[in-house]
This record gives sequence, C-alpha cells and structure tokens, in this order.
Amino acid sequence: MTQKTQDDTVVLPDSLAVIEQRAFSGCEKLSGITVSSSCQTIGDYAFSDCVSLHSICVKGDNTFCGERSIGYLYDSGYILNDCFVLDAPVDSVAAGYAEENGICLKSEILMGDTDDNGVVDIKDIVKMCRWMLGAGEMNNPCAADINNNGVPDISDFCMLKHMLVSSV
Repeated sequence: MTQKTQDDTVVLPDSLAVIEQRAFSGCEKLSGITVSSSCQTIGDYAFSDCVSLHSICVKGDNTFCGERSIGYLYDSGYILNDCFVLDAPVDSVAAGYAEENGICLKSEILMGDTDDNGVVDIKDIVKMCRWMLGAGEMNNPCAADINNNGVPDISDFCMLKHMLVSSV
C-alpha cells in the first residue's frame, strides 16, 4: 500500500518491483518519494515534470533508472532541475544515473558549500549573496538549498549565516 505523508511525500510499497514509464510524470504536488530496495526499475520519464519534486530516495543498490526518469522538467524540451537531489547508496546503479545526468547525490553534498571547495566558510556566504544579487555564479546550487525546498533563496542564506555563526 502506498503511504502518503503530510507534506505530499510518497513512500512506495516494498512489493513494487517496477515503476512504469511516466507513472508519476506531471504530478504537480508530489514533493518527495521513497523507492524501496525491492524496486528493480524506474521507467523512462517516470518522475519527469514533477515541479514540486526536489528529491527522491532510492534505497536499492540495483534499481535501474530509465531515460530522464528522475530530475527532469519539461520547458520547450527537457532540462535538468538545478537543485534536484538523489538520495541513493553511493555505489548503486541509481548513483551512476545521477553521475551520468549531472544530478547531485545527497551523500556528496556539503550543505552550505556554495563554492564547492569542501569547506563551509564566509566565502560561501559572499558567493551566495553575489548570486542572489545577480552578480555572480554558484558552483554548487544544490549545496545552497539548505532547507531542501528546491530553490536557493533568502531563507537558505539566513540559515547558512546561522550555521556559520553557531559553529564559532
């Protein structure tokens, strides 16, 4: 039985072996999903164009992900959702999909490290501030989305400042 949580996150049942092509494509309210380790295949475009979906947890080591099955939006062609995060075992098939498609893997993100240098410091605040003002780029926008809502914004900026002040 599929479980739905309060925040429109879905936990798929352990008995589900295949998520068919386009099964959830275009679901606008879906904000998170957990795919059990028993799932063998996520079909092509299964979670494409889910505008509120910013992360998926794939628990299995051998879950195959089809073409643009995770992390893509459609806007006159398929584009990668910039702040999409895939939570999967590091050496899994899904982690390979993430690497091939330029998707951030949760275990590899140092939250707050907007310049992607392996350290969270004042330079990250400056980089994020410049980016918000349109005066610079962020090397890793996924790391800037501290509240995990899919969009780095002023709330994340405040959280990053708080993280740094609290660590002193």
